[in-house]
Amino acid sequence: MITTIRPCTRLPRPAGVGRPAQWARHLVIALLALGAYANSFPGAFIFDDVAIVRENPLVNDPSLGRILAADYWGEGAGSGLHRPLTILSYAVNRHLLGPGPAGFHTVNVLLHAVVSVLVAAVASAAGLSSSIGWVAAALFAVHPLHTEVVDIVTGRAELLAALFVLLALLAALRRGRLHRPLTAVCFAAALLSKESAATFLPLLLAFDLFGTRGVRAVARDRWRLYALVAAITVVWLAWRKFGLLSGSLPANAIYPEDNPLVLLGPAGRLLTVLKVQALYLQRLALPFSLNAVFVDTMIGPVSNPRSLQAVALVTGAVLLAVALVAGWRRRAPWSLGLAAHFLAFLATANVLVLTTFLVAERFAYLPSAGFCLAAAGAGTVLLRGLAPRRCILAAAAATAILALGGRTLARNIDFSSPAILWRAETRSAPGNYRAWILLGGALRESGDATGAEAALTRALELRPRFVEAALSLGYFLLDAGRPVEAAQHFQRILESGPGDSPLAMAGMVEAFLSLGQVREAAAWLEAIPPYFRHLPLYHALADRVRAAAGNFGDAGR
Repeated sequence: MITTIRPCTRLPRPAGVGRPAQWARHLVIALLALGAYANSFPGAFIFDDVAIVRENPLVNDPSLGRILAADYWGEGAGSGLHRPLTILSYAVNRHLLGPGPAGFHTVNVLLHAVVSVLVAAVASAAGLSSSIGWVAAALFAVHPLHTEVVDIVTGRAELLAALFVLLALLAALRRGRLHRPLTAVCFAAALLSKESAATFLPLLLAFDLFGTRGVRAVARDRWRLYALVAAITVVWLAWRKFGLLSGSLPANAIYPEDNPLVLLGPAGRLLTVLKVQALYLQRLALPFSLNAVFVDTMIGPVSNPRSLQAVALVTGAVLLAVALVAGWRRRAPWSLGLAAHFLAFLATANVLVLTTFLVAERFAYLPSAGFCLAAAGAGTVLLRGLAPRRCILAAAAATAILALGGRTLARNIDFSSPAILWRAETRSAPGNYRAWILLGGALRESGDATGAEAALTRALELRPRFVEAALSLGYFLLDAGRPVEAAQHFQRILESGPGDSPLAMAGMVEAFLSLGQVREAAAWLEAIPPYFRHLPLYHALADRVRAAAGNFGDAGR
């Protein structure tokens, strides 16, 4: 039987297995991470990078007080996201390494290397064998599912959250003299990096229970630490609710195209969540097909609880739970990894709250550390009866690392520019209408107006009632000097949707201004809902209407 828990008595280290050897293993892990992203430079601003990093006043002209109180998407954005430490890291990054994408991307790669090393360190602190920890960390370092997090600048939120969660776990598990304050500081930093770090508490509980065999022992020995972590969580939640200067996210901000759970009942939601988790496991185990964005047609919501698919999902979940419980009782390392994988998904699994997007490969960054730990632990069990086991295990691990690393190197090429990435996405998933929208935006920015219009039109053909498709094409037509056609798309949104789409109304304002019809523009400006009026876009439109009319009040009568 494989020993998985370290004895309480400290034993002499075998010859050649000491701190230098440990540092050498960590160095190899870091080099694997750096090597997997060696062809990803200089990087590019992609997707949300433009608004959150490149053009964000809080990054270009930072103020600590404003950053602490501002929404992640900018002052007054009202997205419901608060990540001041991530924004601060962008500001420092820009100050030290310049405004170009290369400096931001370099820091992302370095952070990923550090996180990879921490995976091995946490496994060691949990009492797992050094070989299991090393293999898990090496798989994590080169896994291609992480390309979106590392190669897109705004993946920094995932990197920092994972970094500080793992540091908090490391401090808590090592139980040093200052482990409680160190754990608290790291946990607070994780929460200020990304909201998903709130899963630290159940993760810590899982690691503690794995090593002690009893809830009472954990409660007796660790109650002060758990109380401290709980208090930090309460303060963080209170600050998010009462201390931020941004408004709340409108109820209709979650599109069913991005998260189809909004249209499903409880049974359908649960079954679809199970399917999504199966999708993550499949892409972690066999990452041949990868996508930076997902839409409902790629997910395939499960609405019928009596369907064959529903029965298969429930059966698979039950069998996995039974196997997990059995492995946990034997203190098998793979069971700890699998438990950590699912617990790290709690914040984004749409079990507690609905997220804007149901599926995103970046959500799997921290959970994948648990998956890699489970894979390494399972490998030792599967090869236990073979001789010589160490050689076979080493060969299997090397093969997996090389295969995953090769896929990562190939995937990095797609992130060399927005247009290349979204062309690759539309090739791999031709029905992904959001990828077509993003391709249209990238081509528009690069000056390819014909290609941009074709891509945006294709998106609207694939999903005629999707608000973002009509908005994107409408604003493209405005820029192209075709305000009448643009107004038709905005009008279609307002007639078919909830009727209060502020971006469609703003588009109508711009269209009527372009046509010289100031009174109509002013009327649409007045119709924009109040929650949108604190944004810079509204004030810029109001200034334009005033300038066109000479007097805004007269134009509105």
